[in-house]
Amino acid sequence: MWLIDKTKKSIKKRTVTFKIATEEWLLLKKRTVKQSTYSNYRYAIKKYLFPQFERFTIKSLENYNFNEFIDELNQDYAPKTVRDILTKLKSILYYMQDEYEANIKIHKIVGPRLNQEPVVILNKRETTRLENYCIKENSIRSIGIVICLNTGLRIGELCALKWKNN
Repeated sequence: MWLIDKTKKSIKKRTVTFKIATEEWLLLKKRTVKQSTYSNYRYAIKKYLFPQFERFTIKSLENYNFNEFIDELNQDYAPKTVRDILTKLKSILYYMQDEYEANIKIHKIVGPRLNQEPVVILNKRETTRLENYCIKENSIRSIGIVICLNTGLRIGELCALKWKNN
């Protein structure tokens, strides 16, 4: 029995893709996190992780050099964004290790150091420009940004509001 289970997991490692395992992980997370957190996970995975890893099998990730991916992220995004992306990636990879007995070198995935930079406040012209862009884009995300700009709420606070809060 033990040998059969081990063989099945070995076959799954060669056939199950990052996308499939990530969808499984998301289903588990959906039960344990707030809707806004779950939406954030889905967005980040779709934007940052699927373009890079979607078709990789779990087996191929065991030998993958994640540092190249991290270097690419560091060129395009702020350290905080990179760390947030890597936190989600690591959580998915830990799930793969537990579920499929993968041997991924997660401990070698190290994000950039965070530099504490002063908060920059948008001036009136920049605020108007951002607001006009968001209105033109007309997506749920951009509507949320416009509401936050005009109310002083943070995006997490806005997402947590319910009708009974009025």
